[in-house]
Amino acid sequence: MRISFSSQLVFWIAVLAAASAHAQSPFAPKVTGPLSQRVVAYQIDAKYDPAQHAVDATETLTYHNLTGQPLDHFPFHLYLNAFQPDSTWVSEAHRDGSFRSSDAWDPKHNGSNTVTSLEVVGMGDLTKQMKFTAPDDGNTKDKTVFDVALPHPVAPGQDVVFKIKFRAVFPEVVARTGYKRTFLLAGQWFPKVGVWWNGAWNCHQFHAMTEFFADFGTYDVKITLPKSYIIGATGVETGDTDNGNGTRTVAFHAEDVHDFAWTADPNYKVVESTFNGSATST
Repeated sequence: MRISFSSQLVFWIAVLAAASAHAQSPFAPKVTGPLSQRVVAYQIDAKYDPAQHAVDATETLTYHNLTGQPLDHFPFHLYLNAFQPDSTWVSEAHRDGSFRSSDAWDPKHNGSNTVTSLEVVGMGDLTKQMKFTAPDDGNTKDKTVFDVALPHPVAPGQDVVFKIKFRAVFPEVVARTGYKRTFLLAGQWFPKVGVWWNGAWNCHQFHAMTEFFADFGTYDVKITLPKSYIIGATGVETGDTDNGNGTRTVAFHAEDVHDFAWTADPNYKVVESTFNGSATST
């Protein structure tokens, strides 16, 4: 099995650094309002267990219905479920040559997203209304998309608030996410709502040869992890609390982005420097 580890790590570190630098740089464009149409607002409180390579988290998602029509169901991505032996992603990776046809799926690359509770404010507990779907290929063993039906629709211009509890188990690093020894790269790790596009929901299964599609919005994320770990993430760090039990909780805020990724390792080195310069033209 071939895994490009170093190139994916460099990619995500660049993404995280760019997001943080833009948010803090005095040379960033001066704006008076949002840079995007903020359809979603995510609040996530996550606890990372390095021994299990797993996160237990709560997620509050506020979705602004800007579609102009009532919405009576919502699809969600569970991307980490792609890393299962019978998923569409694994099948296509074999087909396209990402893995040699003779390679068996190694259980160390198993990953999963499990939603343990889903509530909608004002509508109650809808966990039992969740249904896995395979809109692209009908693969009933693929668990990368689920749909939840609401008891009554969300009117145009109104908000709906989802409260979700979930567990994310990371694979040994593969396809831009996962762990390697003490290192973790958490990408596409939380339940993410689909996009209303051209009059319909766009929420595809995780495919081997496609990229991710999501609405822009805001993220407020708290991550609790061992005190010895160095962490970097999308957006700006807004807090760092010593919990007095060997862990710390680091908070981040990001605006006008369509994803939140983070990485952590006790072996990271923090390098700080100041850039002094001005825009010039030639």
